Amino acid sequence: MIPLPITYFELETIYTQTVAQGVKSLAVTAATEREGVSTVAYALAKRCEAGGRRTLLVDLNMARPSIASRLALTPTSWSLGDKSARDAIVRFPGSRTAVLTASGQASTSIRAREREYVSRSIADWLEEFDTVIVDAPAVNSSEHKHIPAETVCAACDATVLVVLAGRVAEASIKTAIERLTGAGARVAGSVFNDQFNPRLADELCRETRRLDGILPRLMARARNMIRQSDLLNYPI
Repeated sequence: MIPLPITYFELETIYTQTVAQGVKSLAVTAATEREGVSTVAYALAKRCEAGGRRTLLVDLNMARPSIASRLALTPTSWSLGDKSARDAIVRFPGSRTAVLTASGQASTSIRAREREYVSRSIADWLEEFDTVIVDAPAVNSSEHKHIPAETVCAACDATVLVVLAGRVAEASIKTAIERLTGAGARVAGSVFNDQFNPRLADELCRETRRLDGILPRLMARARNMIRQSDLLNYPI
């Protein structure tokens, strides 16, 4: 998992518009798998901690869990609404962020697929924590092992949609939003993952190479100035 700075502009915007406005449970999802949901969810949890909030990061992506392996934790079996869920929470000394890793057992429960049941579980966690950040499954996933993303997101106060720019079709994103809103989820905003999009600085440096044959020294200096510019290297 690539660390995302808690001062990242889009992350701060989402935090300001949700948690800072009183949102206590926030789901993070995407239209498809592997768009960077876990990275954003973890960064949001740490941002909440930086704001002085006791935060619980919950991995409810049962089909493709990642929080446990990425944080070097050993997952345990637990069920929604059960005492086992509280017992499975991993707490870290000196940290306000705790983690509940995904459990295969939770996905087998039919009642866990009901919005009200998920809502009660979140309410139970909020008795101990100020904020709950949920790493939710992809909305358009064909997997049947996990709790539907719409159910998870509708049970939370708000939802953040992660979009892998340049790799996910607009139609897929539109379908995901329609499914979320149709289930009663509140989509508060989106975070664009620019992993495969070149930075403006990279594009400008590439263009300068066209003049290397005529003005090699000048173009070399231009590339050096571009690389040192904070503005041109700022993630869009």
